[in-house]
Amino acid sequence: MYKMPKNKKTKYIFLGIIILGFYGFIVYPYLEELKKGKTIVKGVVLDSEWYSSSLGFSSKGGRGYFKQKIKYSFIIEGKEYTRTFDNGPSIGVLSKGDSILVKFENYYPNNSEIIKKVLHKRKKIKTASNVQMQNIDRSLLNGIWGEDLEENSLYAIQGDSITYSEGFQTYYLNIKHDTIVIDYGDWVFHGLIKKLTKDELIIENIRNNNISKMIRFK
Repeated sequence: MYKMPKNKKTKYIFLGIIILGFYGFIVYPYLEELKKGKTIVKGVVLDSEWYSSSLGFSSKGGRGYFKQKIKYSFIIEGKEYTRTFDNGPSIGVLSKGDSILVKFENYYPNNSEIIKKVLHKRKKIKTASNVQMQNIDRSLLNGIWGEDLEENSLYAIQGDSITYSEGFQTYYLNIKHDTIVIDYGDWVFHGLIKKLTKDELIIENIRNNNISKMIRFK
């Protein structure tokens, strides 16, 4: 049987070698295996904002490329994790409230990323075929719109285009009966126009029934 050296300094060196060997051959490989394990769960987009980038979503207005800074959350065993993610065209445009799939490391859940947008089954579109059609005066859409006159405007509509104030992205817009359709390239927005006057615009997102109330900026 091996005997511990009598010299105190030598004992400490000997113990250090044993500890390092134990960590290197047993603990470290085990931790590395844990890190390799990953799990996929559902999450939700909490917020998103656009920023200029050398690569990303191209602007139809020819103003360069943009990406999204996405704030999202997911829950594991009752604990909520909130992280951010730089989103590009591979996943598609994400909006607040969108369901997503998140991949995280089992050993350290804060190391996570969005891997996919969850597409819900389309609901029956509430247009002239299944609701009483409103007479939409398309010219009333033209102008600058925002949620609050004390805040910055959100977008400007002119003819068949909509330009967002943040990032100056311009997209194609069309009106089909009482439904506004916006082509974002990677996905298409459909919104039911609930109310449109010279001062107010109310749109219901057909996919998730979210209501947007806009005020015209003068």
